[in-house]
Amino acid sequence: NGVDLNRLDHLTTEKSPFSMCNIGRVRYDKGCKELLDSFEKIGDTYPNSTLTFIGQIDGPEEEQQIIKELIRNHKYGTNITVTGRIPFLDAMKIVAQKQVGLHAYSDCNYLRYNHVLKVGEYQALGTVPIAIKYPKAFLVSVMAGWDSAQILKRNIQEKHCAAAMWREFTTRIKQG
Repeated sequence: NGVDLNRLDHLTTEKSPFSMCNIGRVRYDKGCKELLDSFEKIGDTYPNSTLTFIGQIDGPEEEQQIIKELIRNHKYGTNITVTGRIPFLDAMKIVAQKQVGLHAYSDCNYLRYNHVLKVGEYQALGTVPIAIKYPKAFLVSVMAGWDSAQILKRNIQEKHCAAAMWREFTTRIKQG
């Protein structure tokens, strides 16, 4: 999973207001529950915000049903969209239209080091990455020296990290 910047140059830079996305399969081990919890905190402050899961709900059938129910019963469920599986460039276009790329760290073996790429993907598309659930050791060893490191580090220190980062981000937008 890398970003071919030559394929992305033509994508729109106009952002939908108060819009967030997460790209990838929607699964428990990829942090969908944490993303939904964070979106509720964000929605409490910004009820018109939207969350688009760019990808399909995946995993064992029982888990898929639980995820669908979590979305259906979510306090801001009418503001949540799941695209299902779509072509790569269509997915990149949607990311480019969002203000924030929300991402949850997962410590499972096959995802542990994918997170640097995910943050980079959001940045390459002009979408601000906001990450939740990152352990300090990961930040120190992998993210040291990156601009994203400050965003991720602050997330660890905030009680309601995603909501706090969203407030800071929208305040900066309003100030120009």
